[in-house]
Amino acid sequence: MSSAGDGINGSVKYHGLGLENGTNHSITLSESTSTLPDASDSASLLSNTSSKQTEDSLPTLHGDALSTGVKESFFDALGRRIFPNPIIFMWFVSAFAAISGFLFGYDIGIIAGALLMMKEAFSLTKGQEEAVVSLVLVGSIVGSLGAGILNDKLGRWKSILISNLAFFIGSGVITFSPTDTLVLIYIGRLIVGLAIGVLPLTSTLYIAELSEPKRRGTMVSINEVCIVLGIFVSFVANWLLARSNISDAWRWSFGLSLIPSLVQLAGSFLLPLSPRWLAHKGRLSEALAILRRIRNETDAQIEYEEIVSSSQRAAQQNSLTIIQSLKLLFSPTMRRSLITSVSLTFLQQAVGQPTVLLYSARIVQMAQVFSDISSALFASLLPGSIKVVATVVSAFFLVDKIGRRWSLLVGCGVMGITLFSLGLALNSESSSTAVGWVALISLTLCIAGYAISFGPISWLIMAEVYPQSVRAIGMSVSVTVNW
Repeated sequence: MSSAGDGINGSVKYHGLGLENGTNHSITLSESTSTLPDASDSASLLSNTSSKQTEDSLPTLHGDALSTGVKESFFDALGRRIFPNPIIFMWFVSAFAAISGFLFGYDIGIIAGALLMMKEAFSLTKGQEEAVVSLVLVGSIVGSLGAGILNDKLGRWKSILISNLAFFIGSGVITFSPTDTLVLIYIGRLIVGLAIGVLPLTSTLYIAELSEPKRRGTMVSINEVCIVLGIFVSFVANWLLARSNISDAWRWSFGLSLIPSLVQLAGSFLLPLSPRWLAHKGRLSEALAILRRIRNETDAQIEYEEIVSSSQRAAQQNSLTIIQSLKLLFSPTMRRSLITSVSLTFLQQAVGQPTVLLYSARIVQMAQVFSDISSALFASLLPGSIKVVATVVSAFFLVDKIGRRWSLLVGCGVMGITLFSLGLALNSESSSTAVGWVALISLTLCIAGYAISFGPISWLIMAEVYPQSVRAIGMSVSVTVNW
């Protein structure tokens, strides 16, 4: 990646967060990273027959008065009463949207332990075990491929609501299915896969579009915090359930995910629509009303003017077909953004950290620091807890302070060193306890390095590099690579 400046505080413009293609407004982030294209030439791929809207027809701000003509709903009024401060409200919005990330992480982590319990309850064959695991992956690929279309047509809020409802139904089918048939288990796992193919993408996109630039890195990284928190909670749940005498404990493994899903479903009615998606659809009055809800007067005015400046292209972008969106995404003007996003998503898996985390219990056992399986399983919770802490540190203290580029560089350096030392320790012929501790410390630091780099940064960059017209479908392509 080419640097836009030599210092950490280099001023870098992410044109991708603009509402339109071809105008020169951009959001500036204080960091040193690569300067990404603004897709200024992409308008040639759009229809030139749409009529322009004049500023006289748009809602305006007059001091403290709001003249949008939008009637406030019951839930909007309730949210305003509960969270009168716009900053606190944005924290609430980000946290509730990030429950999608928790569901995603929990489902990834819970299957390892649940499968062991299901094998005993169902007398699963090897092929049946593989089907239980792989059907989620199949559903996730299909879900992530369709997530862009769903987000563009229905919006971010509705996409979160629908995919969460699908997750709730799928998890419920698995939890309450009878033990004399696997068909319902297969169906439930497929539905859950479809849901988690959409959920993390949409929550990342939604939070990015509602966040103000100076806090966007932190707000979007909350989603990654919830992903790793979900994984950690699933490890704890597996460990506790494995030690319990509960019959059909595997039902509890899946059933526990119904609680956060239900919480998000209940709280989602207090969440606003994305103002950028509304503006993209030409619904500027509603976009303005939401901006006034999530910004102070000055910031709302600035962002509103940015949206107004791009509104004349909203009709053009709204008329794009799926084929036109894909042509625009794979056009030369989008090439750098697409390569950057897809490469980071691919490397997020290719660096090997997800495999290291999933086999952490086995690695701890191989290190011979703990002799029995129960102790090794408990010790494997340490890397998971370190990952949660490191992700929180990255989200709140690094990503918006030192920038995306330096976070990646530092994290990659840590991972490279610790993976090398982990390999040496595990392949050592010495049975020394010190060598085992080297392996355990290397494992923990490797996971921490990932947590400050590829973990949150890949999702964040993915949400920032694309312009509004192809952001959802661009993220859809990138997330599909993840699977």
